Order: sequence, then structure tokens, then C-alpha cells
Amino acid sequence: MSAVQQSEPRIPLSHLHSDFREIFSRPTASIVEAGRVLGYGRNTSYKMAKKGLMPTTPTGRVSTTWLAREVGLLPQASAIAA
Repeated sequence: MSAVQQSEPRIPLSHLHSDFREIFSRPTASIVEAGRVLGYGRNTSYKMAKKGLMPTTPTGRVSTTWLAREVGLLPQASAIAA
């Protein structure tokens, strides 16, 4: 019996600035990189992560899938039918 594997959604990258294209080409981004995509500075980015407003992995990285949903490159998770 084989398990069904869900792949990460493809993020449209062609229209993005090369710095953002590089960030979204990876599965995770640093807190500072994620903040830069969202338009925040370093201190605000860390404050958001500390408050849980920017979810991080146990290693302190931010999922680029989450980030893409936040900036509208992917549909919100609640909009996806189960």
C-alpha cells in the first residue's frame, strides 16, 4: 500500500524580483528574509516571529509556502477544499 504524497504547491516566480525569486526557490527562508518580503525591517520581523505572527520551524526558519500565501502568490489554506 503506497502513501499519497502531497507536493508543495508551485509558486509563480517569473514576475518576481531576482532577490525574491531566490528566496521563494527554497523551502524555507530566514526570519529577516521573510520580513523583507513582507516589507518589515529586521527588528519587526523578529518581534513578529516571537509573537507567533510569523510562524517558524524549530530551527527558526519560515516556510516559503506560508510566506507565498501571505503575500498572495498562493491561495490561502482556508480557501483550498479538503
